[in-house]
Order: sequence, then structure tokens, then C-alpha cells
Amino acid sequence: MAEKKKGLKKNPGFSWVEGNKGKELKAHGYQPKLSSVPYDVADEEKKIILMTHSEKLALAFGVLTTSAGCIIRIMKNMRICEDCHVLCVVHLKSQGVRLFLIIMQVLTRKSSEARSLNSNETNFGNLVCTAEHLSWSILCGNFSLVSYNILAQVEERSKAIVTVLKNFGADFLCLRFHLQSGQKRDGCGIFYKDNSAELLVEERIEYNDLLNSLQDENISCGNKQNDILAVENEDADPKNGSSSKKNTLEDRGDLNDPYVRLKRDCVGIMAAFRLKGPFVHVVIVANTHLYWDPELADVKLAQAKYLLSRLDQFKTLVSGRYECAPSVFLAGDFNSVPNDKVYQYLTWGYSSLETLAECTEELPIPLCSVHAVTTGEPAFTNCTPDFTNTLDYIFFSPSDCLKPISTLELPNSESPEVAGCLPNYYHPSDHLPIGAEFRITR
Repeated sequence: MAEKKKGLKKNPGFSWVEGNKGKELKAHGYQPKLSSVPYDVADEEKKIILMTHSEKLALAFGVLTTSAGCIIRIMKNMRICEDCHVLCVVHLKSQGVRLFLIIMQVLTRKSSEARSLNSNETNFGNLVCTAEHLSWSILCGNFSLVSYNILAQVEERSKAIVTVLKNFGADFLCLRFHLQSGQKRDGCGIFYKDNSAELLVEERIEYNDLLNSLQDENISCGNKQNDILAVENEDADPKNGSSSKKNTLEDRGDLNDPYVRLKRDCVGIMAAFRLKGPFVHVVIVANTHLYWDPELADVKLAQAKYLLSRLDQFKTLVSGRYECAPSVFLAGDFNSVPNDKVYQYLTWGYSSLETLAECTEELPIPLCSVHAVTTGEPAFTNCTPDFTNTLDYIFFSPSDCLKPISTLELPNSESPEVAGCLPNYYHPSDHLPIGAEFRITR
């Protein structure tokens, strides 16, 4: 009555769905929550009432009109009842369809109802899901990976860098960074959320192992070492393709000696993870930092070939040990611009100095760049007064069960975020972070 006097009118509850089939959920443990019906009626009638809730009808329509792996977004103009909450959770567990519920509170509703909704928890077997999780974590089947080179002035900008990293909220972070221990040491690390993935096995890559292959004049696998952190010793400042360096070519010995030429002290790291979600899927994530000098392009290409050789062996190990077909993701600062020899080898299996007919070696793992197949390679990922171009990439092995669905937005050359080059207030490194979200469909 008070609402009528104030001229307020309650809109009927409804849901609407965006979608592009349905199964019996009782077989998966769903039992109607009859307490969600406030009326004094028989249980059978309560069940009928529950099945007419608009969000269930919207879900049924979405499942009927979408294929597996598609996003179903259901919007609601009021709170969701416990029974609908449980049904959506059971549906996620039984079919793995990605369900995205957005709860839109009615203006006249009390804020306490919103809080009770967010604190509501449903336990279903081993699956615990809060209403808040239904809006975000229920996006199972998706995971994100961010790659970031934070070598530049990391000590002075450590707090800003930590803030940036937290804001990503990525499931995997591939970082290149400095470690301080007497002399400058550069390292690669893979960081992951333990509620998103389970670490299975990892190996370290030492590019100086290339020296062991010189006697056979072949690139072969070096010694394997298990670690989740790879560190390199490097007195020179490994940077970004710029020719202005503290150490000149003359300072580094006789570059005609292959043992001198290949000894660059660069590293990489690779690890296998089992994703936690509706799909049992194993992924291999690798992170690396190739040598910087543009005059030693052959060294970078040799490192790239060795990297893929090691990745291929690691993939074979993981496939056999865990009886799976893992997807491969390779991130890093490759110190190579798009379409140069390293880029072409990693994506096509041959360099710009070879024609396809002349190339006899087979690419160990076919890869493609996530930006190349989505938005196109960015104009730059490194921005300094002496050099501005793209050096950072995220490569992945394409397959029918894996699809990139979005990339981290990057500023363009006219953006105030990059005015005056990097690092600056907006970006605490001279490199931009790059990232992508992927969808596992089965």
C-alpha cells in the first residue's frame, strides 16, 4: 500500500537471454529447492512453479539455441532464487556450458538483499559456488595469460609494477625480470593461480646448451633441469633491438668463434599445468627472453630453433606421462620484429632467407601469434627514445578445442599513455604488457 501511495509500481520479474541443447539435470543430482517457493501449496505444485522461473526458461532457450562452448549470458532484473542458483551450478558441472549471470538489482530493493545474495553459497558435491562466483568464476573453460617484460628500472618502480600485475587478474603471468645478487641477473618466471591450474612438471631452458651441439653441427636437446624459475647471468643490459648498448661487439671476443658467438647466457622456462574447470585439459606454458642484438640475428634464430626443439621434447614427455594432448603456449620477449627470421620460423617454420621449397626442416610445433589471428600484431610493445616496435608475442598451437576470444587492449602511438616513451606513470616498464583470453571447448 505504501508503494501505491508513492506512485511506485513493481515490475514483474523477468529474464532475457543472449544465445545463438537441454538434458535431464536430475540425473546429475539436481533436486528442486522447494523452500524457494513461499506459497502454502503442495510440493508437486511448488516444483511446477519453480520450473516456470524466467531464468530457467531463459537457460533452456539458450541451451537449445547454442552449440557446445558458446557463451550464454542471462540477465536478470531482480535477485535469483536459491533453486535457480543450484540448477545453474548443476548445469555447469554436467554440461560445461559457459553460463554468465548478471544480477541487476531493482532500485527499490533493499541493499541487504544484495548482500545476502552475494553471501549465499551452494554446495554440490565437490563444487562450491557462491552467487558472486556465478557472475565470474562460472566462466569455466576460459583462462587468461599475460606476458610482461619488467626489466627496465624494476627496483625504482616495483610498487607500481606489483599494482599493475594484480590488476591483470590473469590465470597465468609470464614475466621477464631482474634479480639482484651481486651482479645483474635476468630471469623468466611463470606465475599461476592455484585455483585455476595445477602444476604438473616444469623444465628450465639454458640456451648455452647450444654449445654442446656444435660438435655435431646440429641443434640438440641440452640437459634438463626442473625449476619454476630460470635465471641468466648477463652483464650487458638485454633490451629491445636497439643498437645502443654498454658493451660493443668488440668487447665480446671473437664473434667468428661459434663458441663465443652462441654463448649469450639467455634462458627460458616451460611448465605443464592441468586446468581446473569443466574440461580436463593440460596446457604447456613457456616463457623466454631471446638475445637482444640485431647484428646477431643468427644467434636469435638458433635460440628459437633450440627452444622449439626443447618444447617438442617436453610436449612428448607430458603427452606420454599424463596421457593427454596438451595445448602449447609460448610467451616472451623475442627481440624480433614481426616477419623477421625468428618470427617467420616460429610461425611458418622457415626464415626470410629461405624459400618454402628450400626449407627442409619440419617445424616441431606449429604455432601462430594470438594477435596475428585476432586483431593483427600491435604497432609496438616496446617504446623507448631509440627504438619503438613490436618485440613481445604470445604464440599458441592452434587446435579444434582451443580458441582465442580476446586480447588485452594496447594504447596506440597517439595515446597520452605512451607520450614521451616508456616507462612512465601509466606503464612502469619500457615494454607494454600483452595478454589474451582463451576458451577450451572440450
